[in-house]
Amino acid sequence: MPNRTNKLMVKEFKSWLGEGGDMVFVGYKGLSASDVYRLRADLRSTGGRMRVVKNSIARLAFKEAGHEGAESLMDGPTAILRGADVIAMAKAAAMFARKHKALALRGGLVGGAPVSAAEVLELSRIPSREALIAKVAGLIVAPAGRLAAMLSAAGGAVARAIKAMGEEAAASAPKEEEASSGAAPAEAAPPAAATG
Repeated sequence: MPNRTNKLMVKEFKSWLGEGGDMVFVGYKGLSASDVYRLRADLRSTGGRMRVVKNSIARLAFKEAGHEGAESLMDGPTAILRGADVIAMAKAAAMFARKHKALALRGGLVGGAPVSAAEVLELSRIPSREALIAKVAGLIVAPAGRLAAMLSAAGGAVARAIKAMGEEAAASAPKEEEASSGAAPAEAAPPAAATG
């Protein structure tokens, strides 16, 4: 039976869990205090938070909150990363783990369901939310761009055809003008014999 202090700690941690968000569990044994500070800073930049709590307190809080799969992820010193963007948290944790071998990914809770460390690594490989939005926007805009290019190409072809017809007409017009200018003086001149 937990004492009064532990009960308060369970209640406080349970309220932290109740704030929502997905979680990633990491083992931090062997990290220095400055490394833990850097990890917290990396997580803050993604909108995530890191919490270290005794495993016995965390197990009780998870059980009371209805997260049954979390107990298996807590073995040894465990930090819990929580935030709204699980992909950004997984990226931050995986990148930090590549630089600091002491950090061990243990798994997580995504949508309330437990996931393995391998699945957290897979989440870290998914493009960021902004990159996915940019791809979708590109897919939406691409057909309109192709249509505009086809229309401008068709319009350009019509314009080139009209220009060519105009150039042909201009090139043949002086020949007709020369032919008609040579005949015009003969027709316009009055006969010399008739005036006399």
